[in-house]
Amino acid sequence: MKSIIKLYGNIFLILLTVSVFSQNNKLEVVYKADVARSSSQSKPSIHRKSIDKVFETISTIEMSLFYENGKGVFKVQNTLSPSDKMNNLEFNVSKVILDVVDVYFYDTQSNEVVVLKKDIDYEFHVFYSLNRFNWTIESESKKISGINCYRATTVNYYYDKNNVKEEFKVIAWYAPNVSVPLGPIGYSGLPGLILELEEVGRRRYFATNIFFDTDFEIKNFYEVNKGERISEKDFNVLLKSKYEHFNNLIKN
Repeated sequence: MKSIIKLYGNIFLILLTVSVFSQNNKLEVVYKADVARSSSQSKPSIHRKSIDKVFETISTIEMSLFYENGKGVFKVQNTLSPSDKMNNLEFNVSKVILDVVDVYFYDTQSNEVVVLKKDIDYEFHVFYSLNRFNWTIESESKKISGINCYRATTVNYYYDKNNVKEEFKVIAWYAPNVSVPLGPIGYSGLPGLILELEEVGRRRYFATNIFFDTDFEIKNFYEVNKGERISEKDFNVLLKSKYEHFNNLIKN
């Protein structure tokens, strides 16, 4: 009985906090993710154990969205030491699969999402518009952690190893009562916080904890003053040239 009362008490506190939340408050959302696994990855093979380890690691990785006064940062939590991260193959492969090798910075005042891209040869800040997605807002709703959320859909894309543009559907569940237009891995522009997001056929991110007015300083995470700025268009041109150079090296 006490556990039931405590559960409803926690939900009541979350709902009360949500009802008075504004863009001037601090917020931390913890996300986890799962990845669509193809049938070929489930078949016995000499790489089966390694693949299984990667998927096990994916299920343990936690990511956080920190938000304060119009600025946000989305990044992997520091669950491993720097040396462990460098030497842990499954961890590094998992970050690539979840698209969290980079750090995502949001600025609602300048209407920008800036992605920090680090490589051996370069360090760039690739900038996008905060409202670059053409969302279709739907009437379907559900509760996530006691918070009422609505469904929205859009289309995104990526470039494969041959630099061919591939599109995929995106489904988001956002909370209008939490007036933060942000979400995981750079998704943004909805009239509320994204608590669940699915790139259909690829991967899904879902909130596991929401902390209001937590003790952090966003300036300690915000690194957008470092590195060269480059537009999405120019960065894609750069990637294309790198792919072409790599393919030419293989052919020769």
